[in-house]
Amino acid sequence: MPPTTGTNPWQKEKIERSLQESEDRYRSVVDSLNEGIILQSREGIVLACNPSAERILHTPPGGLVGVRRGSYFKRVIMEHGTVISVGDLPSPRVFTSGEPLLGLVLAIGFDHADAVWISENVLPICRPGEIVPESILISFSDMSAVKDAKQRLQYMAMRGSLTGLSNRALLA
Repeated sequence: MPPTTGTNPWQKEKIERSLQESEDRYRSVVDSLNEGIILQSREGIVLACNPSAERILHTPPGGLVGVRRGSYFKRVIMEHGTVISVGDLPSPRVFTSGEPLLGLVLAIGFDHADAVWISENVLPICRPGEIVPESILISFSDMSAVKDAKQRLQYMAMRGSLTGLSNRALLA
C-alpha cells in the first residue's frame, strides 16, 4: 500500500518537468529582450545577464558572469558630463538605500571603444519579508544613436548649414 503522505513519484516528476518548462520559458523571454538585463550580487559580482547586455557592453558571450562591478568598464559619466567614482555608482546606492533608481542616463566608457550611452533602471531584489536587498536587477537600453542625433540637431540649430559657422542663435 502506497504511503498516504507526500507526493508520489509520478506527481513529483510532473512538478519538476513543469518547473523546468517554466524556467525555460522565462530564460527564452529574457534572452530575447532587446534591453540589457544584469543580476548583480551585494558583493558586486554579476550573477546573470542576457545576450543584449553583453552586446551593449561590448563583451563576449559569457564574459560578464562572475565579473566584479566596475571591472568591465573604464568610467561612467552622468548625462551632464560628471564622471562617477566606483563607490558612487547607482548599484551601491541602491544596496545602501533599498530604493530603486529609475531613468538614469549614463555613458559607459571602455578601453576598447567609445562610450555607450544607456538609459538605466536599478531595482533592489529582496527576499519576502526582508528589507535589505540581497541582489539588484539592472535593466538598460542603448541610446547612443538617440544621443548622437540629439547632438547633431543641436549643432545644426546653432550653425549655418552651408558654412558650418556660428549663426545668430549661437551668438545670442
